[in-house]
Amino acid sequence: MNKYCLKVITLIAFVILIFMPGCKTTEVVKYTLTVNLGTGVTGNPFSGSYQKDQNEVVAYSYTLEAGFENLVVTLDGTVIASNGTFTVTGNHTLTVTADEVFDIRGNWNLTLYWTGFPSESWNITFSGGLNSGTYMDEYGHTGTYTVNSSSVEIDYTASHSMKLVGSFSSQTEMSGDITEAVGTGTWSATKL
Repeated sequence: MNKYCLKVITLIAFVILIFMPGCKTTEVVKYTLTVNLGTGVTGNPFSGSYQKDQNEVVAYSYTLEAGFENLVVTLDGTVIASNGTFTVTGNHTLTVTADEVFDIRGNWNLTLYWTGFPSESWNITFSGGLNSGTYMDEYGHTGTYTVNSSSVEIDYTASHSMKLVGSFSSQTEMSGDITEAVGTGTWSATKL
């Protein structure tokens, strides 16, 4: 009889727990964390989509690889520190970017493509710092240059009354427009 009573009591307790109001099991709310890692950056979490529990604390940490600068980490479009933690309160996007450092220093072949005139080409040597310095071309003309991220400006106003404004497309190629000149056109340069 004791075994029978114990089975009945257990069955009644089980039925009460299942059907008792307010005793439903709570499901954990899941959110998606999307991580976009740009070129030149290392760290965790890696690029991808992750399912995270509501109120879960996510640790992150990112650093620049050699040849890159301007590390920017954003959470849902807001800039945050390069390492730390945040709490999952909904779907989130973590984006990490960096700018490649372009080095203009060295010898280049520069070609000017004038509108309505033949193109002309010569060698030019840039020296100084990564962001600014001086140049001398094969004809002895000198001037200054500035580099900001992938943008470049070569000031030829002292000898030719023109500026060359453009950008790097790779570590060995750059091109752009001829400005502040009598004529119009474009230019390109290839590192030698």
